[in-house]
Amino acid sequence: SFEGQSTSYFLNNYIKHPNSILYALDTFEGSIEHNNEEKKSLLNKFKYNIELTNKSNQVKIMQNKSLFSLSQLVLQNIKADLIYIDGSHTASNVLTDAVLAWQCCKIGGFIVFDDYLWKGYDSIHNNPKLGIDNFINTFYDKILMDTGWTSYQQIIKKIKE
Repeated sequence: SFEGQSTSYFLNNYIKHPNSILYALDTFEGSIEHNNEEKKSLLNKFKYNIELTNKSNQVKIMQNKSLFSLSQLVLQNIKADLIYIDGSHTASNVLTDAVLAWQCCKIGGFIVFDDYLWKGYDSIHNNPKLGIDNFINTFYDKILMDTGWTSYQQIIKKIKE
């Protein structure tokens, strides 16, 4: 969720029903590509930006690692129309997020992977693409592929369990 820019975009463009809930999962601690100044007050920046949408009452903030927050959502049997994965940039974390997100995605719902071509680590084995490709290859018979908004994204549609 970082500073709330993508969350605000989704709230303004996709969250139309007044009973819809957007779950925002983040540690709000930043990551390797953020400097110390950017890491300060991320949660406050996020909340401020969400307030600007006038839909903050439709946002449930889950401040924790995605592994724990997604596990909670799975246990609560939350089913989403759209899941946007843009957290950790390590292949193993992206793959873990994708498998847990799969459990929270409705049939007919979408999972969007951001940072598909991100190359912040020296080893290809650490970058998001490997985790995304492994997920897609494992679930190939249960999904339809769609083009991303940019080449930096991959979008899948869940067509069966």
